[in-house]
Amino acid sequence: MNKNPQIALLGNPNSGKTAVFNQLTGMSQKVSNYPGVTVEKHVGKIRLSNKDYDLIDFPGIYGIIPNSLDEEIVCKEIYNWCIDKESRPDLIVCVLDSNNISRNLYLATQIIELGIPTIFALNMIDLLQSSNKQIDANLLKEKLGAYDIVTCCALNSKGLIDLTQSIKGFFNSDSINPQASSILDEKTASCLSELKDFFIKKGLSSSQSELYAINAVSNSKSLDLFEKDDKKSLELLIDSSEKRLAEKKITAKSLNSIIRYTYLEKLFDKHTILSDYREVKEKSFTEKIDKYMTHPILGTGIFLSLLFTIFWTLFKFAEYPMNLVDSLMGAIKDFSAQIIPDGIIQDLVVNGILEGIGGIVIFIPQILILMFSLKFLEDTGYMARASFLMDRFMSKIGLHGGSVLPLMSGYACAIPGIMAARTIDDWKERLITILILPLTSCTARLPVYVIMITAFVDDATTQTFLFMLMYLLGTVTAIIVAKILSFFLKEKTNPSFIMELPTYKKPILKTLIIDAYSKTKSFVVDAGKIIFAISIILWALASFPKNEKGNINIENSYVGYIGQAIEPAISPMGFDWKIGIGLITSFAARETFVSTMSTIYGIDDDDENSLKENIAKDYSLLIAISVMVFYVYAAQCMSTFAIVKRETNTWKWPIFMIFYMTALAYLGSTLVYQVGYIMGYA
Repeated sequence: MNKNPQIALLGNPNSGKTAVFNQLTGMSQKVSNYPGVTVEKHVGKIRLSNKDYDLIDFPGIYGIIPNSLDEEIVCKEIYNWCIDKESRPDLIVCVLDSNNISRNLYLATQIIELGIPTIFALNMIDLLQSSNKQIDANLLKEKLGAYDIVTCCALNSKGLIDLTQSIKGFFNSDSINPQASSILDEKTASCLSELKDFFIKKGLSSSQSELYAINAVSNSKSLDLFEKDDKKSLELLIDSSEKRLAEKKITAKSLNSIIRYTYLEKLFDKHTILSDYREVKEKSFTEKIDKYMTHPILGTGIFLSLLFTIFWTLFKFAEYPMNLVDSLMGAIKDFSAQIIPDGIIQDLVVNGILEGIGGIVIFIPQILILMFSLKFLEDTGYMARASFLMDRFMSKIGLHGGSVLPLMSGYACAIPGIMAARTIDDWKERLITILILPLTSCTARLPVYVIMITAFVDDATTQTFLFMLMYLLGTVTAIIVAKILSFFLKEKTNPSFIMELPTYKKPILKTLIIDAYSKTKSFVVDAGKIIFAISIILWALASFPKNEKGNINIENSYVGYIGQAIEPAISPMGFDWKIGIGLITSFAARETFVSTMSTIYGIDDDDENSLKENIAKDYSLLIAISVMVFYVYAAQCMSTFAIVKRETNTWKWPIFMIFYMTALAYLGSTLVYQVGYIMGYA
């Protein structure tokens, strides 16, 4: 079987790289993880002249030296290209942000030095032009030694045809690998000669060896790219090179940036690649709107208003598709009951499997809306403003603005949020972020909140208020816990925060839909596996033993016995044995609480409205709030703890997380119920 030609898509974060990928591949893509790690890579197919090409979208990097765990994975992959020719892609497409071309060229020069044919895509060219500037693409192509340079705008697909034609032209030509010239002056080159010789012996080319020699003395993190045996040898060579550089009064740590930017100045000499083409210069749209978006008071108000709007939309606009899904599941159950003969198999399918599945699929519209909204904020560039806006506040609790993005990702799912914490350089801040992240209310809690709120409250505004209150409770608690952990964790810290604020961009609808669909599908599939297994177990426990007439009494079933056994322990929270069963089954995943309650109540009547009616009949609003408070804090997601173990490389922190969150859940829920009971709200 012939292997498709491989095209690697590289670029800085916020360069529009993923937007280019989505526009070129559409729905013809898949998401997978690198072996042994939780870093995602996207692989899509593009078809040109009846031939398929594999386009691989790598996580964004600022350079070949890794500054985060995500970057380390990509940088290791790139290094492997140098030592193993069979693994390297046939072509690199490097996406550059036209509006930050000077900074983006830092990565561009390193890509060229890899010796792999490269096409540079100057993205967001329309924004550059709107700011009265233009780039001399021909000069850039000539000086860099790139195969081609294409200007484009992924937002409206402008220039992407040119990009695909350039890719096709490369594979139809007899192109040879570019030969990058040395960027070192003679004095510096002599200091790094031993390091360069080391990499040449490893099989690297002259330009590749120079690239990694510079990186090795500039940043100790570069050592993470190499095998243990190589590290020992390199450490000795680095020490020797640093001494030689010091003798010539050259600072090793700043060598990479100094050498590279000096090289770029000499490369273009008197020529300029970026120039103004209009006499009158006005403030850009980004500069104008940031006056309000990053304002300490007004910006905070806008941020909170956006969150309120998202949550209000979850209730208001998701109601109609949810009713449609509910009706569809009811029709499927009725049809299954008709075609399957009466008996245990019918009972299993209708009241076990379909009941459990229905308890999750009903919330797909709300999950889609939430995923779509968060992606919208990210793609517009607003998420970065939220981080900037919150940095001053975050610094007071021992974190910085870089923790905001992982924490906000946690509102969708804790797992990608924990993975996103890899971008935090400081270990203490990263650890604290990971430990508090599950306190942000993820989509798995969404079904619990929705059922409990809508069972007692009809008004959309009041529903939204209660919904936000749960999210606010988790957020405030996370802040308090972060402050406490910051005090007790005795780790070295360097809380400096430097963050790029990308230009505002109009998001691509197709990209938003693809991302929301992908994440919702992943959520439903992963949850479905758990729910399928738990639903079968729960059905069996709820269906046996039968009484003398062969009927089922849920209270006298095995699941009823379990619930009654734990009832004394959970009664201070206002919970009975039925809720107790929900708590037990949801230790695998929080979202199974709803499907469990559906199974308990659904033996006779199983639609969503009936579930809410049963809850409203058996419980009070106070108990509903107590349940929600419990799930705000509850440590009930095994997948999350597995990821925490992987990210921290120890079971110490996930075990600590389970204990402190369970204690918070029990105490918080008990406090809410007991205070409410004393005040007469029971």
